[in-house]
Amino acid sequence: MKRIIDRLAVALVVAGLPIIVAAGRALQRDWLPMGDNAYYSLRARDVLTEHNPLVGAWSSGSSGTGVEVNNLGPLQLDLLAMPIRALGFGPGTVVAVAAINLAAVAVVVVLLRRAFGVPGMWVAAATTAVLSWSLGSELLIEPRTHHALVLPFLAVLVSAAAVAAGDAAAVIPLVVSASLVAQSHLTFLLPVLMVAAVAVVLAFRRRGDRPGWTGALLVGSLVLAACWAQTIYEELRSGQGNLSATWEARAADREAFGWARAVRATTDVALPPDGWWRSSFLEFDPAGDLPDLGVAVLALAVVLAVLVALAVRARRAGDGTSGAFVAVAATALVIGVVASALVPADGLFGAVSGNFRFLWPIAAFTTAVIVLVTLQSTGRLARAT
Repeated sequence: MKRIIDRLAVALVVAGLPIIVAAGRALQRDWLPMGDNAYYSLRARDVLTEHNPLVGAWSSGSSGTGVEVNNLGPLQLDLLAMPIRALGFGPGTVVAVAAINLAAVAVVVVLLRRAFGVPGMWVAAATTAVLSWSLGSELLIEPRTHHALVLPFLAVLVSAAAVAAGDAAAVIPLVVSASLVAQSHLTFLLPVLMVAAVAVVLAFRRRGDRPGWTGALLVGSLVLAACWAQTIYEELRSGQGNLSATWEARAADREAFGWARAVRATTDVALPPDGWWRSSFLEFDPAGDLPDLGVAVLALAVVLAVLVALAVRARRAGDGTSGAFVAVAATALVIGVVASALVPADGLFGAVSGNFRFLWPIAAFTTAVIVLVTLQSTGRLARAT
């Protein structure tokens, strides 16, 4: 047991090291939030005051809908509030954002350790470390939601897959991480909802496999209600609430990014030569040079075929855990295309790279699942565990 705990501690350090280094550097140089980042720090100071935020930041998508909408909830601001009040705008923001990211990578490492043993733990550590490196040190401590949600959304994907695999202990991480991501930026909303829905459906099919579901669902329901209480309260007050405004804005006649470009963009992030590492995060431009459509369709079809083959093999082997993770990965990849296709291409800024950041955790998660399930299917994972 001590050996397992020691190895888990090392894996957590490996996974969190880029974030710790980024936070240390920012604190050393007296980093201060400016521009959009300053908005989040300032609004976090309003938590539990007469100006307490009940919704998230204003959405630039409002400019093309004729309806003023905000992101759905203030959960990110709530999490930033205490460190910022205690440490000040600069240090407090750095510590709070780093802590959220560290919590996200810890969820990924621990849940993949529970699902796939020691190899899962190390694949998780490598995946989160590379994804953190792809973001770069500055973005690991910025509260601007386009980038601050990348690692939490990876935690959503892993938690959803763990729940789908029958792990009741993953319910709380899923509820908290999904609430944070869905509330904080509207571009992440559809991927979160669809992945969570698949996880719930698969979990109910396997809920008898492992104990603890009754307690997990009860606590999860209470946590979910707490996470969304302010959003619901704001909606029920007099006048049109933000949820209603968001639903109304959905029907606006807007130019969307489109299916062809969505397939090309998803392939550009998910597969070589660019992939989901650092160069792609820096250079990705949805309005610029993307892979040829024919090549992108073929490449995406190959990845989905690999996932289907792994799912069939897992089913034949009676490996429900691998099957659940593959199902969530395939769902996430498809939803990545759907969500990209629906990204507004008009409005104030048009189609900007920040509105596609959900693709990076999807690509990282899919890669990790293919590696782990392939090892599992060949028997190497069982021997390593």
